[in-house]
Amino acid sequence: MRAHLNSAGTAVFWPWFSGKVRRGFSLTELLVAMAIFIVLMQILLSTIGQSAGVLQRTKNTVGSYQSARLAFNMITRTLGQSRMNVYEDYDNPSQPGRYLRKSNLHFVIDDPQGVDFKQGNAIFFQAALGRTQNNGDYGNLPALLNSVGYYVTYGKNPNLPLFLRPFDRHRFRLMQFLTPAEEMNVYSSGSVQPKSWFQAMLSDYSNVIADNVILVLFWPRLAKEEDPVGSSLTGNYRYDSHTGEGQIPQPVTNNQQPPLVQVTMVAIDETAANRLPDTETPPSQVADALQGLFTRSTEEGFKQDFAELERRLTAAKISYQTFNSMVSLRETKWSKQ
Repeated sequence: MRAHLNSAGTAVFWPWFSGKVRRGFSLTELLVAMAIFIVLMQILLSTIGQSAGVLQRTKNTVGSYQSARLAFNMITRTLGQSRMNVYEDYDNPSQPGRYLRKSNLHFVIDDPQGVDFKQGNAIFFQAALGRTQNNGDYGNLPALLNSVGYYVTYGKNPNLPLFLRPFDRHRFRLMQFLTPAEEMNVYSSGSVQPKSWFQAMLSDYSNVIADNVILVLFWPRLAKEEDPVGSSLTGNYRYDSHTGEGQIPQPVTNNQQPPLVQVTMVAIDETAANRLPDTETPPSQVADALQGLFTRSTEEGFKQDFAELERRLTAAKISYQTFNSMVSLRETKWSKQ
């Protein structure tokens, strides 16, 4: 405090400080501050929302392709275990003239097995997976042979009970054919119907291993040293180890499996699959995208066809993911003779 004498000589006390007393914020200032705060909060919430959306879409994408990725790994792993058990024997036991490769097993890359879907191809072979219907007696025999196959089909899930199928969507599905050792009848299939060991048993021993797989392609190949230009081993995307049975000279593919198989798979995500019409025949968006492709089994032809497939799927706004691997068949003892 400080004192000051007025004109009458009376002391007047003033506060120790001087100057104008500050007022609070005006209403206008508060409104401006609140508006700025609201704008900043909107920007922050929008950024958080976009980040959450990206994260959720990423999770959905990973989830959509997870079953396809697991199925692809299963195919490549199992295919690497395929075997033919090739041995040499006389061409004619009563009047032997030469040795020939022989095998009781069969390796086939065939036409697609789906009733309504004819794109890509299918593979069937034998592998020592040890699957049996009688684990009590044979469960400890891991070398038991099983017939195995993989192919894509279209329709409702055949593994569902009949009363649930009306509630299921028609989808593209990757199937695994797997017979227990007791039902593997490749030894008794005979020469009249050499493929009956899988064709007659598909409905009984096939199971869905992944949904939304629209293409699987198996390509029999030679090593780069033998085939530097990447041409096909058979001239197409097919292979049959029984072709030329009994012929002299023996065809190079007869009773032996290829040294390499290139496996290519294309899967679409769940969102794209749900946008497709739920029809009994394959949707035109996918059927048209695959139409006429993969008929030229050369390196250049494959690359061009695959690039065209990607262009068509992108134009149809179908999200997809591709899987590709070169599988070495470990049991193969490839011979050009």
